Amino acid sequence: MKKQNKLLVFLIVFALLFSLTGNVAIAAAPVSDNTLVTANYSKNLNIMGEPAAEDCLLITPSATVDGASLTMTAAGLGELITVFDLASIGYGTGIEYGFWFGADGMVCFDRDVTLYYQGSKTDNVLKAGVFYSTAGFGERYVPLDDGSMLLILETEAPGNFASLLGDQPLSAFPGTVSKAPANEPEAASEAETVKQPEAASEPSAVEQTDIACTVSNQPLTVNGDTKEIDHYNISGYNYFKLRDLACLLNGTSNTFNVDYDNVTRSISLITGAAYTPIEGDLQVGKDLSATVTLSNQSVTVNGEAANITAYNIGGNNFFKLADLAPFIGFELSYNEAERTVQIATK
Repeated sequence: MKKQNKLLVFLIVFALLFSLTGNVAIAAAPVSDNTLVTANYSKNLNIMGEPAAEDCLLITPSATVDGASLTMTAAGLGELITVFDLASIGYGTGIEYGFWFGADGMVCFDRDVTLYYQGSKTDNVLKAGVFYSTAGFGERYVPLDDGSMLLILETEAPGNFASLLGDQPLSAFPGTVSKAPANEPEAASEAETVKQPEAASEPSAVEQTDIACTVSNQPLTVNGDTKEIDHYNISGYNYFKLRDLACLLNGTSNTFNVDYDNVTRSISLITGAAYTPIEGDLQVGKDLSATVTLSNQSVTVNGEAANITAYNIGGNNFFKLADLAPFIGFELSYNEAERTVQIATK
C-alpha cells in the first residue's frame, strides 16, 4: 500500500502541473557533436560495444510489439523485477514490468523500437542489433500490444520507482527469459578476432560468401567535423579502416598507434601513442564491396588479446566502431535525424 500511495502522490502532482500549464515543459539539453537530436522526453543515448554472451539474457515478451514478436538482449540485469498494476491506483489499465539494470547495464533489440515516457512517444529509436547503455534511460519503456510496458530502470537512479524496487523474480514476467547462446551474434563469441588494415598487405581472409556489403552513405563526424573516408555497411553496421580511425584521432585524447607483424599476421594497438601514418591513409577510393571476406588476423590492445570481428575489403581490414570504442575510449553516438555517425574524443 505504501508503494501505491507514493506513486499516486507523484501522479497527482504531475496531473496538477499539467492542468496549470497546459503541458509539462522539459528543458532541452544542449545539442553537442555526440548528442542525439531529440524532442521532449527524449534522452541522449550512448552506443556501447557488444558484451560477452555469458553476460546476456534474452527476454521475449508473450505480447507482441506493433503486431510482431520482439526480443531484448540484456546485460547487467538484476535478478528481481518490479510488477506494478496501474489500474490499482486508477491510472491506466496496463501492467508495468520494470527491469532493473546496474551501472554497466546494456540493452539491444532484434528490431528497431521507439522509447516512450509517461505516455508520450519520444524521438529515441533504438536501432536493431545495437547495444545502448541503460545509464540515463530514466524510466523509458517499450509499450506492448496488450497494454503492458517493458520498463527500463536504473538501480543507481531509481527516480519515481525508488519505493517500487524489484521484489519479484524474472520468471514473473509473461514471456521467455533465457541465457544467450555462446555463439549469440550480439554477444561476442564468433565476433572475437579483430583484424585490421595494418600494413594493408595480402588479404589474409577466410573464404566466405553471401556477406551483405555496400558502400555506406551515412556521414561520419569527429568532434563535430565531417570526415570523408571509405566505410562500408555490412549486415546493417558501419565498418571503418583502423588506420583511418587512427589518423582521425591522432593528437586527441584518444590517440592510438597501429603496428602490424607480417610474420605472425597480427595487429597491435597501443593507446596513448602517437600514430605514424602510412601511404594510403584517409584515401577515398572506388567501391570494393564485392571483395568482402571475413578476416582472420589476430589483434592485441596494449599487449592484451582483443576479440573483435573484422572484414577484409580490398586487402584492408574494416572494423565496427562500436567494437573499437571500449578499447580506444572515444564516445560514439548516432544522430537519428541526420543519419550521422558521431565520434567525440574524451
